[in-house]
Amino acid sequence: MNASFQRLERIACWPRQLDAGEFIYHQGDEVKAVYLVLTGTVRLARLGRNGNEVSIAHVGEGECFGEAEVLAGLGERECFAQTTCPTVIQAVVLADLSPDLVAELRHVAIDRLYRAQLCMADMIAESPYRRVVSLLRHLSAQGATIRLSQSDIGRATGCIRDTVAKALTRLEKAGAVQVERCAITILDPQLLEA
Repeated sequence: MNASFQRLERIACWPRQLDAGEFIYHQGDEVKAVYLVLTGTVRLARLGRNGNEVSIAHVGEGECFGEAEVLAGLGERECFAQTTCPTVIQAVVLADLSPDLVAELRHVAIDRLYRAQLCMADMIAESPYRRVVSLLRHLSAQGATIRLSQSDIGRATGCIRDTVAKALTRLEKAGAVQVERCAITILDPQLLEA
C-alpha cells in the first residue's frame, strides 16, 4: 500500500462489502468517484461493439481504480468494474479530490499503463500457455495470491477455459503455483520466470 492510497483512504467514504460478480459501475455510467480496493480483486473490462467483453486490468488490494476517466475529464465510464471474488472497496467522491491528489492519481495511472504495456508485449505472439504464465507473472507483482477464476484468466489472455486449466495444472505440478477455487497462490516466482 503506497502513500497515495493511504491519503485517499483518509478521505474515502465508509467501506462497502461486495460479493463475487457484483458490478461497481457499468460502462456508460456517470463518473462520480475513484475507488480503493481494501481486499479482493476488481476486473476492469469493456464491452466491444460485437458484445464481447475485453478485460483491461485486474486491480487488487491496496490499489485504486476508476481514475482514468477522471484524469481524461470524461463524464461517463468507458469500461465497467466488476468484483472477481468477495471484495471490500471505498469510494472517494470527486469533489473531495484536491489538486495534489489528482496529480498523484496521474502517477498511479501512468504506472498502470506502463505495466499493462509490458504485459501486452509479453503476450503478443506467445503461445496460449505462455500468455497465461505471463499474466500470472505480471499480476503476482500485486501480491502472492491472485484472486481470479479460470474464466477471468481466459478472458484476459484470449484463451479458452480448458487451456487455462491445463496451464494451471502444469504450473501446479511444477511447484510454481497452488490452485484453489478463484485463487492462485504463487509459490515460486522464479519458476514463472523460467
